[in-house]
Amino acid sequence: MSAIPIDAFLAEDNISLSENAAETLRAADIITAVDVMSRKEPIIFGRETLEDMKYPASPSHFAIDHDTDELGQLVAMVAAIRGSQDWQSAGG
Repeated sequence: MSAIPIDAFLAEDNISLSENAAETLRAADIITAVDVMSRKEPIIFGRETLEDMKYPASPSHFAIDHDTDELGQLVAMVAAIRGSQDWQSAGG
């Protein structure tokens, strides 16, 4: 599995989404965040698809650093592009 660095989806201002971000996020059936240190992989989008697996899914994995706000950035990107997100914090 290769993970896409989240920085690849940010425009030069490091706030806006790049042109490729929306296309990639819309195409993915499952979106996960892979912590570069712990290798933990929380689901950001597509929990039902993963649980059903009635058809081959198209996953996208994003490399993030949990010591930064990259997880929050990814969750916000997914919610903005897909209209929802499935991430749940460890506290529930």
